[in-house]
Amino acid sequence: ITQRFFESLPSDCTSLTFCDPCCGAGNFLVAALKKGFKPENIYGFDIDPIAIKIAEKRILDASGYQTPNIHQQDFLGIHVPHIEKFDVIFTNPPWGKKLEKSHKNNLSAVLNVGMSQDTSALFFFQCLNHLRKDGVLGLLLQEAFFNIATFEDARKKALSLKLLSLIDFGKPFKGLITKAKGIILKNSENADLSNKVTVEIGNSQHVRTQASFLDNPKSILDFMGNQESAEVINHLFNTEHIKLAGNAKFGLGIVTGNNEKHCVQYPKDGYIPVYKGFEIFKDKVAVASSYIHNDFSKFQQVAPINLYLAQEKLIYRFISSDLVFYYDTAQRFILNSANMLVLNDKLPISTENLGHLLNSKVLNWLFKSLFDTHKILKADIEALPIHFRYFEKHTIFSENDYLNYLGIEETHGTYRVKK
Repeated sequence: ITQRFFESLPSDCTSLTFCDPCCGAGNFLVAALKKGFKPENIYGFDIDPIAIKIAEKRILDASGYQTPNIHQQDFLGIHVPHIEKFDVIFTNPPWGKKLEKSHKNNLSAVLNVGMSQDTSALFFFQCLNHLRKDGVLGLLLQEAFFNIATFEDARKKALSLKLLSLIDFGKPFKGLITKAKGIILKNSENADLSNKVTVEIGNSQHVRTQASFLDNPKSILDFMGNQESAEVINHLFNTEHIKLAGNAKFGLGIVTGNNEKHCVQYPKDGYIPVYKGFEIFKDKVAVASSYIHNDFSKFQQVAPINLYLAQEKLIYRFISSDLVFYYDTAQRFILNSANMLVLNDKLPISTENLGHLLNSKVLNWLFKSLFDTHKILKADIEALPIHFRYFEKHTIFSENDYLNYLGIEETHGTYRVKK
């Protein structure tokens, strides 16, 4: 992993300074030595004294240089001694580390991070503060940084600079739940939106323009699509549409607090059927395999009852990589592996037709391209374009008619804009 970051640098680094602000035992520092950085130009910071000693010894063993540049210091500190501007900063910052609320708020205000207050985002902004103009920054980050709303302000900042590479490393560390992904950028205002960005997933690689990310909702940095796919995404968002944000009420499935205690497998007096996510399909629901008591006060969390009892609603799988929505007119109750939405009355599309669009192949493709997740989150659904005017020309939904309406062609699961 460390080697891949250094491939973005020029062959001669002897005059450049390097810093890893979360250096740990020094993997990036040693890699900098191998790349050709002079040992006296290599700096590291960490709060772990044992890691610092190991990093210092590794530098000494590899170069013979007794470095004074590895500091036991919190790089996020507002007044950090020894800090200067560096030519290159590569690091693997802590993800989701707990900080005292007052400390986090103080850092957020000083670093001007907006809503991106996770520790990895704080390090992103602090690194930029200590990177020289035209310097190179590379971070190994959790997958959420690239597509979750919390990190939107950090992504906007990245897109205002010159992106060089996005790299999907998969799950390279034992016990890692999320994917690890890399971002490499140059600290220069990006006036040229035709700048080419290299996107790598495993052994595959493609190139797309920086401009191709700009129409993505929430400034998402998506890895799945090439330049042609990016043009389709932009086309979908530039075709007249509405969004569900502010136009629908969402509700969670019932959280019993203890399914083993509260759910039974057979109907009995005082119990009602309740549906799980895997029992929901696009065109039907399976026979309920669980029943719960109709006294909901026993349960940990229940959405407003009027949502479950709506005359029409969409119920959908929550744990899924596919959009699976069912048009429900039977006032079904659901457990928390499923969620639901009820449209506002004034929306210019019916609930049933909305379900057709959300279940469509092309919106499923769009969802996977942008969010690359196994959870169907409310914020992600709200970000999708709903092309309601399709139903002004067609009374019945058809995948082919929908693609023709959009001006898009499909070939073996990939899409392109008709020329």
